[in-house]
Amino acid sequence: MARTLRFPEGPLVFEMARGESLATHHKGLPGTLGGDRVVLGKWSTGFEKRAVEEAVLISPAFASRWLGYLNQSEHWSLDELTARWSDLARTQKRQVSFIVQISSFPRADLLQDGSGLEPGQGSLDLDRALVTYEKPISRGLDLSDSLTTTHTDARVEARITPLANLSSDHWRKLMEPWWVALAPSLAGMRPEFLKAPSRYDYCLGDYRTAFYLVEAPVSKEMECAPSLTLHLRNGDRERNARFVLREDPKPKATTNTRRKR
Repeated sequence: MARTLRFPEGPLVFEMARGESLATHHKGLPGTLGGDRVVLGKWSTGFEKRAVEEAVLISPAFASRWLGYLNQSEHWSLDELTARWSDLARTQKRQVSFIVQISSFPRADLLQDGSGLEPGQGSLDLDRALVTYEKPISRGLDLSDSLTTTHTDARVEARITPLANLSSDHWRKLMEPWWVALAPSLAGMRPEFLKAPSRYDYCLGDYRTAFYLVEAPVSKEMECAPSLTLHLRNGDRERNARFVLREDPKPKATTNTRRKR
């Protein structure tokens, strides 16, 4: 199965139907993320690990599921759906976008009740972002050999736009805001009754998180690649998120049987 990076004239019908089904069964908007979300880091509450760092690819498939969910739950008209998709396709034209969240949370000790947590000291500055993908190269060896195709890694420098840097006295408050309320270029995906969080909604504390919009130009070679990898440099740490665009078809199972004589 292949996924496109370029936004067509209208939502992808199959993916939109999946989003509508999720809304009908009250599965929640996070269910529309699917394979377009990669967890970058987890934080332990002392009892369980929670995903607090992630990268989300704004693909046409994901956008179709998301808008399908909202179309079903907010009872949009056809004009509303068309206008939202057109606005999204316009802002995403000839580029691929990611939403990145990185966090710095206190360290929890399994033997403590949480009162003696060590404050998180990590930087939330995103210094550099790259998108890499496999690029096919064809070259002739000699007259007796046909063209041989190999692959090499190609990379594209990405543009980083800070969206928010938030802190709180409890980690749950930082998981509540939807990043679509922070990025103007994703206004077409914004739920009708969702407001952008302000600094007055959060009190200062040791739980910190930052949201970024990362954008890179799309080429035909990138569209044909089997996968994309987003490389994020944060100080001396690098986070990587791989997104599969094309899955190799699974070979059919074969059975080796012999007829008895």
